[in-house]
Amino acid sequence: MTRASSRTAGPRPQSTERDRQDGLAAASLLVLVTLASGVPDRTARAQPLAYASAEATHEITIIDTATDMIVDHIALGDGNGPYGVAVSPDASRVYVTVPGPDRVLVIDAVDRTVIATVEVGVDPYGVAVNPTGTRAYVANGSDDTLSVIDTRSNIVLSTLDVGDEPTGVVVSPDGSRIYVSHHDDASVWAIDATTLVPVAATPLVPGGGPLGLAVHPSGEHVYVAGVDGLSVIDTTTNTVETTVGAGGEPYGLAVSPSGHEVYMSVAYAGGAPDLLWVMRTETNELAHSFRVGIAPRGVSVNLAGDRVYVANHQSGDISVIDPTDGEFRLSIPVGHQSTCLGQFIVPPEGPTASSGARPCRPGYDRVSDRLCIRREIIGPAAWGEAAGACAEEGARLCSTAELFAACKLSLVTIEAEWADDTTGSTGRAAVAGPTCEVLDFAADLPLNCRCCIDR
Repeated sequence: MTRASSRTAGPRPQSTERDRQDGLAAASLLVLVTLASGVPDRTARAQPLAYASAEATHEITIIDTATDMIVDHIALGDGNGPYGVAVSPDASRVYVTVPGPDRVLVIDAVDRTVIATVEVGVDPYGVAVNPTGTRAYVANGSDDTLSVIDTRSNIVLSTLDVGDEPTGVVVSPDGSRIYVSHHDDASVWAIDATTLVPVAATPLVPGGGPLGLAVHPSGEHVYVAGVDGLSVIDTTTNTVETTVGAGGEPYGLAVSPSGHEVYMSVAYAGGAPDLLWVMRTETNELAHSFRVGIAPRGVSVNLAGDRVYVANHQSGDISVIDPTDGEFRLSIPVGHQSTCLGQFIVPPEGPTASSGARPCRPGYDRVSDRLCIRREIIGPAAWGEAAGACAEEGARLCSTAELFAACKLSLVTIEAEWADDTTGSTGRAAVAGPTCEVLDFAADLPLNCRCCIDR
């Protein structure tokens, strides 16, 4: 249903408001990876930061999650009341939705300035960035569309018609699916990220008014916050496995880096304290809750998984929870009408491929000071053998996408020789930086023993 609307408050809880080129699958590839000379200075790396939106004051408050201290404010200008927030995987950009003027502001996280304004649909609410950082997806609540933004050019590539009042949006860990929640028709759509064609629509309880979305690090489940509680969607069948009721008005969701917990913010009427509920994913049962500020909205988890941040719309602050010891740590004032719908901290990593392995981010991670590289290629080794070799190095299997992400950032040089057994063509290249695009086809090949290791 398409509506014209100028509201800026956004949706409220019910009671208030991924063959590229035929024949390449048979190709073989030898890849050596060497460190490039320009690895950034570790002493200059950024700290893990949270970006809290405040609609009333038209600004973003930046919080250093290592100290939980406010380190800066970014003024967005009159009329730019921020709503949804998403941080790129490399922590270099922050995307902020602004309903009303109907735009997305792109913030350079180093300079802490707005570097681009992207016009999108009517009343943009949720925003999410894909794992490679090349696309941002924006749910436009009042014209029932999803905007697809090319993050290199900051232009809208496509505008898709979706369901009734799209609100939340998340991307699967492999980047192949986009999930969109629809507040008014109580459904979650799965969209193919390559073709941009919807592949499934999962109905929820009528009147369920889903808002927040989160995806498990394995990609096997999507979690939805609606008035009927926390719904768990099996992404293989696109059906609801269960819905766990918590009463009140659920809004925001986040999954811990381990994938063991889901955190959901819930507001209650009648003077009852508002809460952050914790659901154990092994049992899909609510385990316990924490008291937070008034009218909690967005939820994010830090990289270590030992702090949960909850944006409180009415009290204008961020509640900081330590889930490891069950303690409320502190409240950080950020301004009235803080919503923060989306991942407003650098997205956490998921579970590793082998027990005891340590996660690292695609390319060079300025937060954890780690570099994801291919340690070696040893032919068509079994996946399990590769995982074991990585684990011996205190590392984990990297995805090929992570390798190319590092190459494109000139953090590694790829020396490659390949032969296509189908066409007989061969090639050789030593590339770094943007020219890594010439090897993008290899992302579909079964390259083994790729490791992420500490540097």
